[in-house]
Amino acid sequence: MKDDPDAPLGRATLADVGKRTSSPAQPQRHHVESGVRELAGSLLARAGLGTIVAIQPVAMHSNAHYVIHAAAGGRYMLRCFKENAPPHTALARLDRECWAYRQLAHAGTPVPHLLAWSRERGAEAMLTTLAQGQHLGAIVPSLPPQEQASAWSSCGGALAAVHAIDAHRAADAGCERVGITRPTVSRGLWHYEQALTWLEQLGAVRSDLGSLAEISAAVTEAQPLYEKAPLVLCQYDAHLWQFLVAPDEEDQWQCTAILDWEHSDLDDPDWDLAQLDGFRWAQLDLVPDEFFAGYGRAPSSPLYTLYRLERSAWILSHSARAASDWLALSVPPSERFITALLARTKALREQICVS
Repeated sequence: MKDDPDAPLGRATLADVGKRTSSPAQPQRHHVESGVRELAGSLLARAGLGTIVAIQPVAMHSNAHYVIHAAAGGRYMLRCFKENAPPHTALARLDRECWAYRQLAHAGTPVPHLLAWSRERGAEAMLTTLAQGQHLGAIVPSLPPQEQASAWSSCGGALAAVHAIDAHRAADAGCERVGITRPTVSRGLWHYEQALTWLEQLGAVRSDLGSLAEISAAVTEAQPLYEKAPLVLCQYDAHLWQFLVAPDEEDQWQCTAILDWEHSDLDDPDWDLAQLDGFRWAQLDLVPDEFFAGYGRAPSSPLYTLYRLERSAWILSHSARAASDWLALSVPPSERFITALLARTKALREQICVS
């Protein structure tokens, strides 16, 4: 890019637009669309991609996403970051994701290509190539077994490539901002405290699960393991809808992109692996062996189980307190996991002692 990517865009920001809450409904939509269109046009120009023809909103959950159609025929993704409380501000998450995309692209990991970005307050956004493919969690149930296996294996290999990246300069992107203080210090104690916190809250809202005292004791006994947990670059919000897959000419499914790196951080690679069996937005079984075959190993440390426990306890306690519809399909597998763990807590504690 020839232009300064951090130069002001010279227009009303999206934050300014969003403050016009007293406007009638139709003018409010007009102003928002106008601001997004101007932002998209500025980023297209910075990237040397011509002029904008159309904008198509595609996802408006934690951030706002738009498919941008350019006059030359190209299609791109505009990702506008919504403001959150410090330290996870829109600018911090934008900077972190831009850094992660550069590292991942350099390592050959499948991610969208970063084209341009805006760090302007109220208009924190990035323009990328439009990744092709379907979400792993959405498509894999409908595939025949051999194609399922290739999709799982390819995604496992892609995540392994992430965890192999040299994350020495991850602090430049704001990693370590939460939970750890130096690149050489494990984040395990933060997970240790989180696990105990969520177990305590779960016990207060889900007495039907029975006593969680034995599981809490297992977490306490595992503190030395937590303290020695390794650190690598992790996606950190890993779930099966973050992976895009598409078939090749031989009907083998390949991972075309891993999405959403705004919360990428230094952590134990088993934390990423454990999260894959956390959130569910469709009826899916546990991540199968084919994924771990592609990844190169199956997790064997008790920490993998304890990370799954941490995530399940959060899902169940949060769902019980907030009745969140978006968690509805994640609750049953979390309940099954906690129930099964209660039945084998002794074996878990023995594994922790041996480790």
